[in-house]
Amino acid sequence: PDIKQERVLRVLYQNVAYNLTTSEDDPGMSYFAENLLDIQCGMMLCSETNINWRRQQNMHRIKQRLQRSFKVHGSYSSSEVGDIPEMQDKMRLPGGTAIFTFDHWAATVVEQGSDPEGCGWWSFTTLAGKNKQYFTIISFYRSCRASSSAGATTAHAQAMHVLLQQQLNGSVPLQHQPVPREASVRSLLTFILDRQRAGHAILVAGDGNETPGECDTTQGPRMYSMAWLFEQAGLQEASIARHGERPTTTTTTVNRHIDWVGVWKVPLLRVARLGENFPAMSDHLGFAIDIDMAELFGGEYSCIAANAPRKLTVKNVRAKEAFENDLLRQWHIHRIYERAEWFYWQAVGGSFEVMDAFALNKLDGQVTEIWRGSENRCSKRVPTRDPWSPALRECGRLITYWRARLAAVGNRLSTPRRLAQLRRQARVPWHEHRRRLTKQDIKKRLRQAWKAHRERREESEELREQHLQERAEDLAVQMKTSASKAAEMISHHEISRARYKRIGRALGKVKKGLTAITVDVPGTGEKVVLTEREEIHAALLTRNQPHLQEPNYTKFGTLGSLFKLIDPDDPAAQQVDELLEGLAELPPKDAADPELMEWLQELQRKNFDELDLAINEADFVRLFSHMRESTESSPSGRHVGGYITVARMKDPIIRRTLCLIAETALLTCCPLDRRMNCTQVMLEKGKGNYINNLRIIQILEADLNFVLRLIWGRRLNRAASSKGIYNGSQYAVPGSLCNSAALQKVLYLDLMRQCQETGFMIDFDAKAAYDSVIPALALVTCRRLGLPKTAGQFMITLVNRMTYRVRTAHGMSQGSYNASADPLLPCQGSFQGSGSSPVLYQSTADVSLTAYSKHSTGAVFYHPNPAEPPVEFCASQFVDDDTQQINMEGMAMRQSEDLDNVLEEEREQKLLTATNENARRWIKYTSYGGGLINKTKSFVYFIKPVQDPDTGCYVYAPSSAAPGPVILPDHDDDEMVVEATMYEPDVAQRTLGLMIAPDGNVTAEVTKQRDRVRQWAASFAKSDLSNMDKWVGYNSCVKPAVLYPLMGQQITAEAMAEVQRIVNKMVCNAVGVNSHFPRALLHGPIEIGGMGIAPLWVEALVDKVTYFLHHVRGTGTVTQELKASIALVQLEVGSGASFFELHFDIWGALATPCWVSNLWKLCSRVGVQLRAAASAHWIPQLQSTNDRYIMDVATAESPRKLWGKINYCRRYLQVVTLADLFLHDASRIHPDIRRCRRPVGRLTNYMWPDLPPPTKACVDAWKGFLDKCVGKYLDSLSEDDWHDLKLYSHSLPFFYHFGSKMLYRHVVADCWEQFPPLQGTRSLRGIVGKCSLEAVATVPVCPVGSQPVELEQAEDAFVVLAASSRHFASFRFQEQGAAVEDPVLLSERFAALPPLLKSLCGKVDIPLDGGAAIAKYARETGRKLYGVSDGSAKAGVGTHGWRLCRFPGDELALQGSGFVDGERTTPFRAESQGQLAILIASTVLAQKWGFTMLEVMSICDNRAVLKRLAKVHRGSRLADHKDPDADLYLVYKDWAREAPVACSYRWVKGHQDRKVPYDELPAEAKINCEVDELAGRVHGRYEGAPREIPTFEQEVYGVYTAAGKLTRGLRRGILAQSGREELDAYYAGKHGLSEGKRDGINWEGLESLLRALKPHLRASFVKYQNGWLPTNAFLQKQGRVASGLCPLCGVVEETSQHVHCCEDLDAGRFRQGKLNACMSELRAAGTAPEIVNCWGGQMSRMFGLPVPKARDLSASRHHEKLEAAVAEARKHQAVLSWEGFLQGRLSVKWNAVQLLHERLRREERRKGLPWSCRSVRLIGTVVLDLWRYRNERVHGATVAEGKQRRRQRVAALVTALYQRNPTLLPRFPSVRAVRLETRLESPVEVLHVWLQQVARQESVTAAVQAR
Repeated sequence: PDIKQERVLRVLYQNVAYNLTTSEDDPGMSYFAENLLDIQCGMMLCSETNINWRRQQNMHRIKQRLQRSFKVHGSYSSSEVGDIPEMQDKMRLPGGTAIFTFDHWAATVVEQGSDPEGCGWWSFTTLAGKNKQYFTIISFYRSCRASSSAGATTAHAQAMHVLLQQQLNGSVPLQHQPVPREASVRSLLTFILDRQRAGHAILVAGDGNETPGECDTTQGPRMYSMAWLFEQAGLQEASIARHGERPTTTTTTVNRHIDWVGVWKVPLLRVARLGENFPAMSDHLGFAIDIDMAELFGGEYSCIAANAPRKLTVKNVRAKEAFENDLLRQWHIHRIYERAEWFYWQAVGGSFEVMDAFALNKLDGQVTEIWRGSENRCSKRVPTRDPWSPALRECGRLITYWRARLAAVGNRLSTPRRLAQLRRQARVPWHEHRRRLTKQDIKKRLRQAWKAHRERREESEELREQHLQERAEDLAVQMKTSASKAAEMISHHEISRARYKRIGRALGKVKKGLTAITVDVPGTGEKVVLTEREEIHAALLTRNQPHLQEPNYTKFGTLGSLFKLIDPDDPAAQQVDELLEGLAELPPKDAADPELMEWLQELQRKNFDELDLAINEADFVRLFSHMRESTESSPSGRHVGGYITVARMKDPIIRRTLCLIAETALLTCCPLDRRMNCTQVMLEKGKGNYINNLRIIQILEADLNFVLRLIWGRRLNRAASSKGIYNGSQYAVPGSLCNSAALQKVLYLDLMRQCQETGFMIDFDAKAAYDSVIPALALVTCRRLGLPKTAGQFMITLVNRMTYRVRTAHGMSQGSYNASADPLLPCQGSFQGSGSSPVLYQSTADVSLTAYSKHSTGAVFYHPNPAEPPVEFCASQFVDDDTQQINMEGMAMRQSEDLDNVLEEEREQKLLTATNENARRWIKYTSYGGGLINKTKSFVYFIKPVQDPDTGCYVYAPSSAAPGPVILPDHDDDEMVVEATMYEPDVAQRTLGLMIAPDGNVTAEVTKQRDRVRQWAASFAKSDLSNMDKWVGYNSCVKPAVLYPLMGQQITAEAMAEVQRIVNKMVCNAVGVNSHFPRALLHGPIEIGGMGIAPLWVEALVDKVTYFLHHVRGTGTVTQELKASIALVQLEVGSGASFFELHFDIWGALATPCWVSNLWKLCSRVGVQLRAAASAHWIPQLQSTNDRYIMDVATAESPRKLWGKINYCRRYLQVVTLADLFLHDASRIHPDIRRCRRPVGRLTNYMWPDLPPPTKACVDAWKGFLDKCVGKYLDSLSEDDWHDLKLYSHSLPFFYHFGSKMLYRHVVADCWEQFPPLQGTRSLRGIVGKCSLEAVATVPVCPVGSQPVELEQAEDAFVVLAASSRHFASFRFQEQGAAVEDPVLLSERFAALPPLLKSLCGKVDIPLDGGAAIAKYARETGRKLYGVSDGSAKAGVGTHGWRLCRFPGDELALQGSGFVDGERTTPFRAESQGQLAILIASTVLAQKWGFTMLEVMSICDNRAVLKRLAKVHRGSRLADHKDPDADLYLVYKDWAREAPVACSYRWVKGHQDRKVPYDELPAEAKINCEVDELAGRVHGRYEGAPREIPTFEQEVYGVYTAAGKLTRGLRRGILAQSGREELDAYYAGKHGLSEGKRDGINWEGLESLLRALKPHLRASFVKYQNGWLPTNAFLQKQGRVASGLCPLCGVVEETSQHVHCCEDLDAGRFRQGKLNACMSELRAAGTAPEIVNCWGGQMSRMFGLPVPKARDLSASRHHEKLEAAVAEARKHQAVLSWEGFLQGRLSVKWNAVQLLHERLRREERRKGLPWSCRSVRLIGTVVLDLWRYRNERVHGATVAEGKQRRRQRVAALVTALYQRNPTLLPRFPSVRAVRLETRLESPVEVLHVWLQQVARQESVTAAVQAR
C-alpha cells in the first residue's frame, strides 16, 4: 500500500547480486530505480552488491544513476582487495554491501561507515531524529563456506587475504588460520552491542548464507551462527515480530531461508516479502519493512522539494536559438519596444501618471508571459523523476522483460502477475507473451533486444557528436578560430569541469539544503528540532519578520524619536534635506545628546554631484553577458539565463526594451509589481541549524538586481570611492582588499611591539549587519554620497511594498509576510545578497566610522623621521568586522596632555577610561545607523609589551594586569552593561580568516592549517583521483586555502615544517615520485633543473611581497603603518644600508619581530632584496665627513654575542652615528654617553620609542664597546667637518654666552631660561664653565654671540663641556639653492627630465623646428598624432624605437631610440618601453606648446602591450605589482594620470613590408615599418654588458636577486631563487658541479625543456638527471627486487646510464631510429652541420651504436672557424660530462657555435623557440622516449598489458613454490591444498600475500624443528 512518506520510512532489503552496475548500457539500474520509485522506497539495503566500492568513481556512477529519481546518500563496504592495483580499475568485486538513503531521509544521516576490518562484511547508516533519537541501519553479507572449487576472488578468499595481511603487518604468530564467517559475526555483534549501549534503535538485514535449521544444535544455536548473533544481540526477526512466523524461503529456491532481517526497539508497521525480481532481478527475494518514524523520532519529516528543471540553459544552443527566435517574433507582434519607449518619454517629460503606472505593470506582465512562454516552447524538457533515458526506455524495458522471462524458466515460485506487468511496460504483444517458448528461444529474443538497444544507443551517440560539432562551429565563429580548435576548447572545458567535480567530491565539498531547524521551546528554554515542512516554514517566517523589525527600536527606527525626520510617508514633517545640510531641528532631548550631534554632523552631504540614472544597453551587456548561470531563479520565473541570452543576442531590441522599462520605473519611483516578491533562502553559517544562527540571503528579480547593482553597487560606490568620501578605515570599498584590513590589524600590533606602547584592541561583532540597515536612513546616507532623490524614493517604495517568502529544501513556503504588514514595525534591511546591499550598509557605516574617527581616542605612532606625519587611526572595518584600537600616545594626543610625569597606574587608568568611552561611543553610533552589537561575541585584548634588554625578547603583561574591565553598555541605557571578554596576548582569535595573536605567535594558525592539510591529504589518499587530478587539486584548492591566512602571519620554514611534511607527501604522490625523493630536487627551481614545487613558506613569501608592494606604493592607513614599521626596523638595526639589503642571519636579531622583519627574513633566506628608489627608504644620515654608523662598527669589531646589548644601549641613548657619541668639538666621548645616560643637553630630532633603562650587563657591554671600538675613531673627526644637513639626529637647546658666562635654554618661541654661573668655581681642563641648575629669569631672546654648547648635569650644576660649531654648517645649508631657470626649448625640456626618464626615452632626435610643425598640425586640424613604437630583442639584448609624427615619412617627426636595460630582455618589455617613451615625449611636447589635451594614436604591433595599457586608468590591483614588467607599467600609469595627453590605442600587424610593397601599405603600417628599422639600427651600437634596471620613483621598492631586477613576473622570479643554494649543493655533491661548471651550463634550455613537460614527465626527467629512475639496480638497493640485472638484456646491471646503451637488439634498433629522428629535427631547426656531426657521433658512441660517417663540410664556408669553435665546445662539454649532456646539461658554448654559424653563414633564425632551447628539448625528448620504451617492454604498453606482465612474474614464483612443495607444520595448510590452476586465478596482490605467508610459515617450521 501507499504510505505517507513524512511519517513512514519504507526500508527495502534484497541481495541484488549483479544488478548494480556503472555501465550506461545496462538497463538493470534503470529498472531497479524505477521499482524503488514506484514502491516509495526511503532506504534500500543491498547485500552482495559485487561492486568495488573502494573506487570513488564507482560510488559516483551508481549514485548518478539513482539521482535521476532521488536525492541519494550512500554508505558502502568492500574489502581492501579493491585497493589492489590489479583490482582498482575493475567495477566488479564479489561481496560487499550498500545502503542507499533517499530524499528527505538522506538529510537526517549523521554517520556512516563499514566494518573496521576492511573485509566488506557490513556497512551502516545512522539517522538522527528529534531530541537526540538515533536509528542505525546495518546491511551485511556473510560469505559462503569455502570449497575447493571456490574462485580466487570470492568474498571468502578476499576476507582471508585481508585477515592474513593484517596478521603479517602486525607480526602476529600464525598459530591458526582465520575463519572469515566467524570473524564477520564477531565483528557485527561487537558493533551492534556498542550501538545498543548508546541507545540506538537498530535494523539489521543481510544475506547470512545460513538457514535457521543450519544454525540449530542440540544445545541451542551454534556459536557464531546467525541465530546465535540474533540471540546475543537481543534482535527479533522482523517477520516473527510482526507476523509471528518467518517465511519459508527468502530466495527463488524452495525452503531456502538465508536472508535475515532483525530489529531492536523499532516500531514496525508492516513487514512483507516481495515478489520475484523486485526491486532488482535476483535469485533472492526482497523484503519491505515500514517503520513508524513519527513514533521513533517524535514527529514527521517533510519531503524534499525538487527544483523544476529549467528549459532554457545558456549552453544549450538549440534551446537558446529557439528562445531567441520566439521571443523576437512575439516582441514585434505585440510592439513591445514602441510601447516601452512611449512610457519612457512620458517619464522623462514629467507627465507619467497613475494610470500610466498601471499600464506599465500590465506591459511588464505581458513581457513576463511572452518570456515564460518562449522558454516553455524552446525545449521539450518536463519535470520528471524517470530513471530511464528517453531514447533507450523502450529497448531497455524489453531487455528487462526477457531477462525476467528467462529467470522464470524452472522457477516454481515465479508468479505470472509480475511478468504481465513487465510485459505491459515493455509493450510486448499479448500473443508473444502467451506463447510457450523454450529457453533457447527466450535467449534469442533477449539477444535481439540487446542488439536493438545498442543500435539505439549508437544513434544517440551520433546525435551527441552532431550536437558537439554544432557547438564547436558556433564557438569557432565567436572566437574567430577554426572548428577543430573550438572542439578542442570544448573538450578541454568538459575535462576540466569533470576534473574539478572529482576533486570536489574527494575533498567532501557538497551542497545541501536546509531540511531541519532547531528552535527554542517558549517558556522552557529547551531546544527542539523541527522537521516538518509547514513547521519549519512557519518558524522561519515567525523569526524572520521580527528579525527584520529589530532596527525599528533604534533612534531612526519607526519607534525611535528621530524617525519623523526621515519618514518617507510624511513629506511635510521630514527633514532629509535639512539633515544633509546640517540644519535639522531635533527634539530637545536628542539635541542634548552629544554623540548623536557628532553623528549627525557627519551625515551632511559630501558629494554635490548627483549620479546619472540612465540605464543603457552597454550596462546591460556588461553585467549580464559574463554572468554565471545560477541555480537560483527569479521569483517570477524569469531566470537569469534568459537575461544572459538576451545580452548576447545580435538583435539589441529586447535588451533596449528592458533598459527602457527599468529606467522608467526608476525615474518615476514606481517599482514594478513583479519585483515586489522576495525569496529568503536560509543558509547555515557553519554553526549548526539553530534558527538564530541562520543567515538570510534574499533572492530578487534578476532585472531588479541589475538596476540595484548598476546604480548602487557600481556607480554610487565608485563615485564615493573615487572622490575619497569613504573613511580610510573602511576596507570593503573599491580599491581595497580584505587582506588590507587584516594587515592593518597586524601592523598595529607590530607597532605596539616596536614602540613598546600600552593599549587596547576591541573586536566588535555586529549583529546581522545587512539586516539592520534602515532603508529610510540609508536614503539619506546614500544621498550624502551623491544618490539622486528619485533613486532613493524608488528604494523606499521597493522596501515598503516587498512581500517575503522563505525557501528551504522542502520548497517555497505557502505563507508570506509583507514588509508593511505592521505599519508601526515595518521590515527593514538591505536585501542581503542583492547588488545594493553592500553600499546601503557601507553608506550608513561610513557615517559612524567617520564620526568615530573624529571624536574617539585612537592609536598614534610616530614615524622616526619627524618630517613624516604621525600615523593616526582608531579603527579598521571590513563589512561587519570592526576593530577599535587605542594606545597611550593616541590618548595623549586626543587629550593634549603630557603624560610623561604621570604615574604608570594613573596613565593606564586614563587609558581604560578612554577605551570604555570609545566602546560606548561606537555602540551608540552603530545604533544610530540601525545596528546592534553582539556583546557576547565581542572581545578585547590588553596590550603591554616590554622588551628584555639582555635577551631582546618581548614579554606581554597578562590580562590580569589590565587596569580594569572594558565595559560594553546598551545602546540606549548606560546602566545595562556587559564586561567584554578579555583574552591573553598569546591567545589567537579568528578575524577575517586569520588567527591573530597580539604577541605575534603563529601556533594557532599553524595548528589549524596542519589539521586542514592532514584532512585533505587523507581525502586524496582515499580517493581514486588520478595523479593529474591530485596535482590540479593541490594547486587549485589546497594550496590557495592554506596560503590565504599566511600572508598576515610571521611565518617561517621551521614553523611550517610539519604542514610541509604532509604537503610533500601529497605532492610526491601527485607527481609520481618516491616520498624520500631529495627535497633539494623537489623544491629546487625549475630554472636549474629542479621540479620547481616551492615550499609553502616560499609561496607565502610571494604573497607577502605582492601585498607589501601593493600597500607601500599606495596611500592610506596601511601604507603609513607599513612605512613607519619599516623606518622603526631601520632605526633598530642601526646600519647605514637599507636593512632589506642586509643579510637577516647577521642583522635580524637586532630588529623587533614583526611583519616587516619577517618579510625581510624570508626574502633574505631566499636571496631576494627589496631595493628602494632614491629617498623612498628612510635612513638616518651621516653627520660629518668621517662619520660612521655605530652598528656598522659594532658588527665589524665587537663579538656577536654583545650586539644585542650594545644595540639596546644605543636605542636607549637614541644615537645613530659616531658623531652622536662624541662632543661637538670632537675632543672626547660625551661623559653621559659613556655612563649610558641620555645627555640632558641634547634633544633628539628622531621619534625614538621610549625604552626602559638598560641592565648592568648591557651597560658593561656598552662601555667595553666604547673603549675598544669607538675611541680610535676620535682622531678622524673634526669639529669643522659637519655635513650641511637639514635635520641632524639631535639638537642643542642650551646656549652659552662666553662674555657673561650665562647659560640659556630655549623653551618655546620667544622664551629662553637664564641660568647664572656658579661663583667660586675654578677652571678645569675640558670644562668651559658651570652654571646653576635653577633658572633665575626668562628672556625673550638669547644674547648675540651666544653659542650652542654641550653639557652634562652634575649634582649641583650644569657643566658646560664644549661649544658647537655645527650651526655654521646649517647656516651654509640655508644659503644653498640658487634659482634655476625654467626650460624653454623642447631640447631643454628633454634635458631637464630626471636621468631615469631620459634613459627610458633613449637618444632623442629633436626636429629642426623644435616640434612646431607637429604641434601646429595637431592644433589646427584636430587630428590625432601618430605615436608609433617598436621593440626588438635579440640574443638577450633589447632595443626600442619610437616616433611621434603626422604621417609616414614625416621629416619633422620627433623620434628616439635606445637600449632596454636588463639582461634577457623580452620583446614585451622593449615594446612597453617604447610606448612609455611616446607618452613621455607627447607630454613634453604638449607642455612646450601649451596643449590642455593632446590627442595621440598610440600604435604598436604587440597586442598584449596595448591590452595592458588600455587598463591604465583603473585603480591599483594586485596584478599591477606582480605581472611582468610592472615597473614600466607603474611609470606609465603615473604619467598617464597627470599628463595632458589622451592616448587611444591601435594594433597594427608588424613587418607587413615583407609580403606587401611599402607603397601599398596603410599609413599606420608604413610608420610601423619605419620605426622597426629605427629600433633595429640600435643593435649596431651595442657595446658591453647591459645596465642593471634601476628602481623607479613610482615603484618605491623594486625586487632584486643576484641575477638582477625581477621583471619577468614576481612569482616566477622569487620561485627561481627558492632552493637554489640547496640544489647547487646537491649538484656539487652528486655530480661534482662546481660554481664554474654551473656557470657554463645552458640552464635556459633545460628550463625550457622542463616547463614543456607535464608534471609526471618532468619528474621522470629530473629522476633521470639525478639517478633516481626506478631501474632494477636502484630498486635492488631499496630491497624491492631480487636482481639488479637489466630486464631486457639480462646481462648487465641496469642503471640510468645502461638504459641508453642496452645490448638488447630491439632496444638498439629503437635507439638508432630515435637518434636519426633527432638529428633530422636538429637539421630542420637550422643547427650548424658541424654541431650535428659532433653530436651524432658522440651520441652514437654513448648509445652503443655504430658511429655514422660524418658529413664532409670542408668545402663549406667558414668551416675552419666553426670547427675550432666546436672543438672548444666539445672540450667544455667533456669537462661538464657527456653524461650530463644527455641529462640536459649542455654547455653554453654550443650556443656560441650556433650564433657564429648564423652570423657567418647569414642563416635566418627560425621562428618560435630559440635554438638554445629547441636543441635541449630534442635531446631530452630522446632520453624520455628511451625510458618510455624500456617501461613498455618491461611493464607493457598499456595498463592491461602491464598487469599481464606482472601476473606472469608472480605466477612463475607461485609455480616454483608448488614444485618445491616445502614441508610445513601440521597446523599450517599444505602449499598444494588448493589446486595450482585455482590458486593462479587469484589477484596478484593476493598471491603476493600468500607467498609472504608461506615464507613466514617456513621460518616458523624451521625454528620449531631446530628445537
